[in-house]
Amino acid sequence: MFKYRKASGYKLISAMKRLLMASTLLCFSVAMYAESYVCETVSLLSSTPESATSDYNYPIFIVDVERGVSRLGEKKKLEKFAGFCEFDKTEGVIQCQKIVTASGKWLFNVDLSNLTFTYSQGYINGRLEVVSYSGTCLKV
Repeated sequence: MFKYRKASGYKLISAMKRLLMASTLLCFSVAMYAESYVCETVSLLSSTPESATSDYNYPIFIVDVERGVSRLGEKKKLEKFAGFCEFDKTEGVIQCQKIVTASGKWLFNVDLSNLTFTYSQGYINGRLEVVSYSGTCLKV
């Protein structure tokens, strides 16, 4: 009789551990995806010669509050996340930025009320070049 109780107690604890692990993983995955957005560029304002070409590929960005901002590269391969982001609950925006020693700073803002974004960056390559993207985002 003692062995039966020990075995059933062990099974109960094991089942509870599995349930706890599953709920923990679910919470982490929900938290991770709750703050991630895919943002597609709709318009571009730029002073760079490359952006004036008719076949310019508008970038797609990935915004993750925990990891920063990434971009889908040439072959739709995700680039390394950069910068840092903050969620401003009072304004309903996600604000990301990164200071780049060679070119100053870039800013990326997602307006959560209408799921739109703006991204601005200045370059100094012997002359001032300013790039500003805007578009729509989708929560993933």
